[in-house]
Amino acid sequence: MTIRDYPTEGLTVHWNASICQHSGICAGTLPRVFRPSERPWIDADAASAEQLAAMIDTCPSRALSYTWTSTDEAEAAEVPEVEAPVVEVINAPERERYEILVDGALAGFTHYMPHEGCLVFDHTLIKENYSGRGLASVLVRGALDDVRASGVRIVPLCEYMAGWLPKHPDYEDLVDRDLLMRILATA
Repeated sequence: MTIRDYPTEGLTVHWNASICQHSGICAGTLPRVFRPSERPWIDADAASAEQLAAMIDTCPSRALSYTWTSTDEAEAAEVPEVEAPVVEVINAPERERYEILVDGALAGFTHYMPHEGCLVFDHTLIKENYSGRGLASVLVRGALDDVRASGVRIVPLCEYMAGWLPKHPDYEDLVDRDLLMRILATA
């Protein structure tokens, strides 16, 4: 487990690389702080401690966390603790889809159809009130991690998944290219 610390005035940002799902919420919310293409990729001095804490509380994988470092105990005690939402990806085979739940509520799904020993993914949807949080990426990563564990291969007909895979080459080995080409040839 690799945890890196990024101290700034008022708090220290902690990043656990081993559980990061790279949802992009951090970079989308505070792009001056979270810069994936730069090293170090976190510039904790580019935002206030309060802004950092508010953004980190939305991290779906909880790879980002923080510790208040204020020397004034009264000041630190005034900051309310906000519990991060619980995000989980589950397989719902009776509905032929993987679902993403946020605090137990259905936030979206990616639909599949079993075909020739593979799972053909044809659609990914995140409900409107959950959009903009990087949940589609978390959903696809969770679904593909489960697919990998089961030893099955995939065919990404879903536009979102087909666009996601080249950005995450460590999942390309799951794609059954032969079946994908045969399906596309009949379309």
